[in-house]
Amino acid sequence: MVDDDYISAEEAAALLGVTIDTFYVYVTRKNLRSTGIPNSRKRRYWRADVEQLRGRGRKPPASPTDLDAESSITLLTEDNLFYRGQSVRELVNRPTFESVAALLWDVDADAVFGESLPAFPDTVKAVRRALADESPLDQAIALFPLIEKVNPRSQDFSPAGMARTGGDVLRAFTALIAGHDRPDRRAIHVSIAEAFGLTDRQATLLRRVMILAADHGLEPATFAVRAIASTGVSPWRAVSTGLTIAIGRKTRPVQFAAIGRLVKEIVETERPFEPITRRVQEGDAIAGFLPVTSGRDVRATVLLDLLEADYARDADFQRLMAAIGAARDIGGYEPSFALLGGFAGLKLGLRSREATFFLARAAGWIAHAIEQSLGGERERHEPHYRGPLPGL
Repeated sequence: MVDDDYISAEEAAALLGVTIDTFYVYVTRKNLRSTGIPNSRKRRYWRADVEQLRGRGRKPPASPTDLDAESSITLLTEDNLFYRGQSVRELVNRPTFESVAALLWDVDADAVFGESLPAFPDTVKAVRRALADESPLDQAIALFPLIEKVNPRSQDFSPAGMARTGGDVLRAFTALIAGHDRPDRRAIHVSIAEAFGLTDRQATLLRRVMILAADHGLEPATFAVRAIASTGVSPWRAVSTGLTIAIGRKTRPVQFAAIGRLVKEIVETERPFEPITRRVQEGDAIAGFLPVTSGRDVRATVLLDLLEADYARDADFQRLMAAIGAARDIGGYEPSFALLGGFAGLKLGLRSREATFFLARAAGWIAHAIEQSLGGERERHEPHYRGPLPGL
């Protein structure tokens, strides 16, 4: 619960090993965040701020991989996920994905998703023809540097300028996914929905899944994005980096193919628990399920609630719930966001759910690129050589 993340002044003072008077001095000087207690003059203090202050004296020396570990973007608690302090449980009901992207970037949506559209160079058509059989992800990695060059505002590295470029990146990425020759001004989920013939109900589901997928903290691709952003590259290059890292064999956030196969098996059988029990009997991992000991996937909880509200009578969803029940009974496994996103992708009928997932994640990467760029380039560290010594 969020309330558990706050502690009283007395508890905070005890954690820090100081008197209550000294703690109140810290509150002023160290900018410790707090919230008021209803019908009381007392306040409760953000536990993470107190813990961080407590650990400053024990901070290890900087290493070559050090990047800003503090962020104002995303907070994950035991039962919720917050973007800039706003719960995703409420954000999923916003009418556009763009409004949530702008929230992550800490800007007004109208300022970055206005009338101006990014230009596409003539070479885009030729490159897209050559890459016609490639995924939108590979097309984006190849094309983003070319698009960057013909859009001068890509070189505006103020926070507002990077956010405007971020809007261009999302619109360009949407055009590649939708198969359009040029970006357009329609809402992202509307543009994709019209390209793939989705119903209004499906378009709403797409928008909600994208909002849930937008950011999830400092995972490997985000770390890479922050690293390259610290050197002064634009959001075009930052997102290209995120895509390159995210689809790597070791850093891929979800095994889309394995999860897709499992979801397909579940909805196509009259005994939906069998794909689960068979994998357990054969000693295989159950793709898309997490042991309860690994903690709850808050995004999965929210998405499951949304799916249940809209698809409770849907036969495919009922089979999915039967399979989830079997996984819970067998080993306390809980569905991951990836599994439920795979089911949502099935109901959407998109040819490349992977592409819309990374389109959503791009919004989070841009937020981290903006935040990291404010800190400037990281100090260079010489590596400590541990290889064979040269001869004298």
